[in-house]
Amino acid sequence: MSRSLLTRVALAGAAGALASISLVGGVAWRGELVSADLRQRLLPARLRSAPRVVVVAIDDDSLRAAAAEPTIRNWPWPRWTYARMLDVLALVKPSAIGIDVLFPEPRDGDDELSSRLREVPADLACDAGPTGGPGGLSVPGPPPVRAPGWGVLSAPVRVLAAATPYASIHVEADADGITRAFPLVSRCDRTALASLPLALAGRAGAGVESRRDGIRVNGRRVTGADGKLWLRFGSPGSFRYVPAWEVLKAWQAMFEGEDQASTIGFLAGLEGAVVIISATATGAFDLRPNPVAAVAPGSEVHATAVANLLDGRWLSAPPVWSQVAGAIGIALLVGVLSLILRRPALLAASGLALVAAWCAVAGVAWMRADAWLPVCLPVLGGVLAIPTLLVEGWWREGAERRRVQGIFGRYVAPDILRVLLHHPEAARLGGERRRITVLFSDIRSYTTLSEKMPPEEVVGWLNEYFSEQVAVIHAHRGTVDKFIGDAVMAFWGAPLPEAEQERLAATCATEMIWTARRLAGQWRERDGPPLAIGVGIATGDAVVGNVGAEQLRAYTAIGDTVNLASRLEGKTKELVVPVVLDEATASACGLPVRSVGEITVKGRAAAVRVFALSDLDLQ
Repeated sequence: MSRSLLTRVALAGAAGALASISLVGGVAWRGELVSADLRQRLLPARLRSAPRVVVVAIDDDSLRAAAAEPTIRNWPWPRWTYARMLDVLALVKPSAIGIDVLFPEPRDGDDELSSRLREVPADLACDAGPTGGPGGLSVPGPPPVRAPGWGVLSAPVRVLAAATPYASIHVEADADGITRAFPLVSRCDRTALASLPLALAGRAGAGVESRRDGIRVNGRRVTGADGKLWLRFGSPGSFRYVPAWEVLKAWQAMFEGEDQASTIGFLAGLEGAVVIISATATGAFDLRPNPVAAVAPGSEVHATAVANLLDGRWLSAPPVWSQVAGAIGIALLVGVLSLILRRPALLAASGLALVAAWCAVAGVAWMRADAWLPVCLPVLGGVLAIPTLLVEGWWREGAERRRVQGIFGRYVAPDILRVLLHHPEAARLGGERRRITVLFSDIRSYTTLSEKMPPEEVVGWLNEYFSEQVAVIHAHRGTVDKFIGDAVMAFWGAPLPEAEQERLAATCATEMIWTARRLAGQWRERDGPPLAIGVGIATGDAVVGNVGAEQLRAYTAIGDTVNLASRLEGKTKELVVPVVLDEATASACGLPVRSVGEITVKGRAAAVRVFALSDLDLQ
């Protein structure tokens, strides 16, 4: 691979590495969370266990109905209301019941609720935090090594705590206020304090175990060493909500002797379900935004956690190394594209398509395998690589154009130079064999003239002459090779192939003769030196390319064809014709020619047939 190609790939990789700097300060991670939220909303999970998780909601309607009841009135409700809800729920035989309400202080009905809790097993709730103490339901096994060090806060009053286990409902939102994960356990006095969703999943039949590297459910590790379950949310409305007041009304109806079956018919389908009694009313202040809902009750997080555990599905947050690898990998792929696609617009479009393809792959992995592939850093790496490579390409193209212009700007016609600037690869500078047509032109008796005139005047006349003749060569798409004293060397067929090189060279020679005759007349009027030229043209193979020392090189042609053209120019005076052509040129130029015989050329054993242009003479 060439150095320039390696440079492009290295620049692309550097762009990916530069993108990884956004990990500092959590910028990239916040972007990754936003991308995960978008996937949660666009590709919600189909939670198989969602029908098994039911929320008995103490909602706004229930609070309004209770406010009209003299024995209840205000929130928080007396504890006997929960006892009566347990009575009704026990009739439909759920597999687990959890009360997502804190009972930290004694209140009316504690004894009645305690009695029901001994008959209807259910899990109560406690808060947790760094200043908490021991207690609560523990999970078998050592706590994960990086689980939060939280102890029990706001534990249920003693009479309730003695009747049934209690578990933590503490959850912390991310910096943007959105709850995306649930700590299944915390380290509490060398034990793993269980969360309420984990306790309910255990009651519902899931095998729960704590290890130092994470929590296992039914033998599968569902968290990392931090004990945090990244939730896989379903669509809003995935879970069934039953108003708590309806449950209390059912208890009252049965107390008054109504038929039990018809009274609890609205609870059909709850057998074997996990029931969470939770305050969802606005005034309960338990609203938690999540990735799929800007405003949602906290019970939605608990229910999602239980459903994820029962379904055996969860998300694993992408580690830092995978995010960095993704950024550099996508950037390198953009770099590879830049080796194939040279057009900036095509490279930009293809690079963005590659980024979009990665997003699509991440979406499919999310939807089909609950796999959380990093998106933010890979996208950023690809997006940074595109302008980096476009700028590098612009700079490299400019440098290439400057190089080509520096080599050919003084040699070739402007239209050929424009082609070379747009397609510098067309000029192979390392040296190649080409079929070219070479022209040599020389001023006759130049040596005698230069000895009779001051050097300044000689240079002045020559400059005027060369300016006119170079314009003629360029007008005929020729490449000016060099000036040798008063001689001019030019050729056709390089650096760009030329299908009509013989004709162009011959017509160029004709015009050069007429230009020299015009200049001769003008110089006579200005008391200048006499001017007459001879032109020799030969066609054949030659080696063209950059020739010279490391410090100084020139684009030129070398070979027998060049030598022949020079020798033919020298024969013009002897043959008394202004232009002498070899047979290859004469036969292909398409102009009227006449044979002027055969000549012997130094370096060639055989005689060379030569021709003159019929339209020219010395008169």
